[in-house]
Amino acid sequence: MCFQETFDPRICCRYKEGILPYYRFKQELLSVTPFVTLFYDVITDKEIDALMQVARDKVQFLTGDPRQFVSFGPNVRENILGIKGGWREIANYGIGGQYGLHWDFLAEALKEEVRNHEASLYGGDRLATFLIYLTDVERGGSTVFNKLGLAVSPVKKMALFWYNAKPSGELDYTTQHAGCPVVVGHKWVSNKWMWNYGNTFTRRCGLTPDATQLDIELYMRKGWV
Repeated sequence: MCFQETFDPRICCRYKEGILPYYRFKQELLSVTPFVTLFYDVITDKEIDALMQVARDKVQFLTGDPRQFVSFGPNVRENILGIKGGWREIANYGIGGQYGLHWDFLAEALKEEVRNHEASLYGGDRLATFLIYLTDVERGGSTVFNKLGLAVSPVKKMALFWYNAKPSGELDYTTQHAGCPVVVGHKWVSNKWMWNYGNTFTRRCGLTPDATQLDIELYMRKGWV
């Protein structure tokens, strides 16, 4: 960080309070705008084993496809940020498994006359993304934000979180990201999206068009929900 052209003193490591005041999470802030952050030790080995077993029982493995996905009901640690989420997706990336550049928000898809079932069920667009790494990866498998010059290597029990929309409600196109190919090993991740609906008063709007997440998080922490 000391070798960057510009130094942002807001980038830091800290303990983040959740809904439970006595339960704190180790947080590393990577970017303020867009808001991208890491949380460490958000899940236990026992929980990881349970998730991966459910995924193995449900997934239909496809020959030649290095990515395997399975979705099931909501039930993940939402008390880190206090915002509500939808269904969880478990993904297993084998050798060569990758995910090309994309945004997590639906944007234009929501403007179509026929909305998909997921959007209709939860309402609005994908406000935020919560990605838990269930395994370490020997080589490769990083999550990269190309517009930010940011790369995050998988670390078991670590969660990568970012907001897909600014506090103003505007979609943040600088959150474009990709999953790099797995070179050696396997990458297991648990992905969960938080939707606009149900979080209207949880994530407060900024008082100015250029307000950042750091400007409004104090009010969220005080329980203005």
